[in-house]
Amino acid sequence: MPTEDLPIDNGPADPAGEAGEIARAIAARHPAAQREESLDRRKADKVRGNLKIDGGDAAFVFFDATVLGKYRVGAAFTDSGLYWNTNIKRRFFSWEEFREAPLPAEGYLSGDIRIGGELLPCTGLRPTRGEMLDLLCEIRFAIGGGAPQSGPVSTRERFMLENEPRPGADEAFILHLAYRAGLFKPEHWLRAEPDGDPGGVPLQRRAFGIPERERVLAFRDQARAVRRSGDRGVVLTEAGVYIRGTNDLKEGLPSAFISYGRLGRLDKPAEAGDGVRLNGQLVYKGSESRGLARMLSDLRLYVSSLDEPGAEACTEFPYDSSYAEPWELFAAESGTRWIAAEDGMPRGVYTESELRAAAEAGLIDRNLTRFWAEGQPRWKSAEEAGFI
Repeated sequence: MPTEDLPIDNGPADPAGEAGEIARAIAARHPAAQREESLDRRKADKVRGNLKIDGGDAAFVFFDATVLGKYRVGAAFTDSGLYWNTNIKRRFFSWEEFREAPLPAEGYLSGDIRIGGELLPCTGLRPTRGEMLDLLCEIRFAIGGGAPQSGPVSTRERFMLENEPRPGADEAFILHLAYRAGLFKPEHWLRAEPDGDPGGVPLQRRAFGIPERERVLAFRDQARAVRRSGDRGVVLTEAGVYIRGTNDLKEGLPSAFISYGRLGRLDKPAEAGDGVRLNGQLVYKGSESRGLARMLSDLRLYVSSLDEPGAEACTEFPYDSSYAEPWELFAAESGTRWIAAEDGMPRGVYTESELRAAAEAGLIDRNLTRFWAEGQPRWKSAEEAGFI
């Protein structure tokens, strides 16, 4: 389902049956749906008995998953909740539980849907897994359960963040930090645009959940195999970072979005093995985890610095890589990371050891260069920061 087509969240529904009524109405629109009132009594009783539907539920909408025969297993939407019964799994979610759980997502197995920590097999289910996932997400948005207040969100929840304020981040500097992290190269800039590099990989916006009106800055394609399809990788846009890795995740967000504003308020991105976590949620697992973690960490530092006293040292002029001679820094990358700005323009993010090496080489202008690191009360001069 395209992001723009999802219903607007109008707050939680009345727990006394309204959520079930909304869920049944949405489910009934699908061609494979079977309303209880459309079945004869024997078939309806068979569904109720096999799925163990509570006698207090007045009506249901049923999706059959029986491979041989009918009405033995499947999914039913009732007044009280969702009944899911296949040959492998039996589970019931009340609508309150469903609303509070993480947004339904693809499971790490090709035939599963994940709701919270539960994997629900879709073998034999009609509709398809993708259609059922769209249906479950539409129900979730319609009965309430908004996006998390902080941290990354599923790309299906992206539309809920449309009105979040955006920091005045410099797009050219964002690309510079992405390049310095080693995840992106200049050939990825604007590669996703229709009139971009004809040798590039067309970005599949729908797969990432990127609205058509949102401007793309760069796209790093990461295909599952040799053939690239444009539906996996990392995308930088004017609004934030989209992550859709090549490895299916057993937990976390297999398709994630983090706005620049949220990134600035985030806990430090954590690299764990070959994975990256944001606020404890796994958002990526693969060979590029180190570069992704560094890029997100540096972007987080940059965006955070824009709210600190003295930030005009970094925002007076837009980033221009040709303005100043690059610092040739060969020191070991260790110690606290600092963002540096020179003469009102952002210059880069460096470690303490790199900055000390730059100072010893006479590359830091004590009058024009300013620095900020996490935990500092304000932007500081080179002397105040202890580099000169």
